[in-house]
Amino acid sequence: RVSAGVYPGWSDGSYQQLNTDYYWLMGLFLQGPYWEHAERLWDEYLVRPNGECNLCVAYLTAFSTRLESLRRDGRHRERFDEQLRRRLDDATVRGDVRVTWLLARAFADEVINSDHPLVRPNSEHLTEARLVAESRDYRFWALREIAARHASLGKKDDLERLLEGESGGTEPQREQFGQWRAVANAQRAAMEERRSEAAAQSALAVIAELERRREKAAAKNNQASAERYQRLVNSARASLPD
Repeated sequence: RVSAGVYPGWSDGSYQQLNTDYYWLMGLFLQGPYWEHAERLWDEYLVRPNGECNLCVAYLTAFSTRLESLRRDGRHRERFDEQLRRRLDDATVRGDVRVTWLLARAFADEVINSDHPLVRPNSEHLTEARLVAESRDYRFWALREIAARHASLGKKDDLERLLEGESGGTEPQREQFGQWRAVANAQRAAMEERRSEAAAQSALAVIAELERRREKAAAKNNQASAERYQRLVNSARASLPD
């Protein structure tokens, strides 16, 4: 089940490391001469005995399908989509069982068509999963999938709207709320810091150019221009963040 982590990035604690690295690595081995094993997993292990989707199989074959489609045959992607579509179009696949197939569809949409895993908390499949879940555990599972994605993107306001009216039925669930908020706050702070650093670097580049022009004007004994550039330098430096 998805865990909130810093996004983007591949370091320990990142969204990718927590949620996709394992499946990516397994999928890496199921391509080329080993592609037939991915197909066998679909045939024999994708559907669990209770009708649910075997998410481990769905997730790792999503990666192997992406790799195999790019390198050999794009039709493999269509075959993978058919595995999920067949279940989601089946009217008998309802409630908690349907939740698992919707989660597989959402995950596949995030990884199969991009160079690196995307994070899509507003996926229609995740939204539907919350609506169709029957048991308390599966409803919270669907909530967790959305909340962890919002937190990983630092979307604190969206996370708060999602959790509005949700109290968490157990102490571990309430702890999850706190963890999601902490990750979202940290992610938002990190993004603001990066934006501030980028703005500072841009301002320093402007100052450097103004100083270059001031020195050029001074070398030509153009005192008026040199003084004007100096005033611009002073103004730019005064506006730098602390």
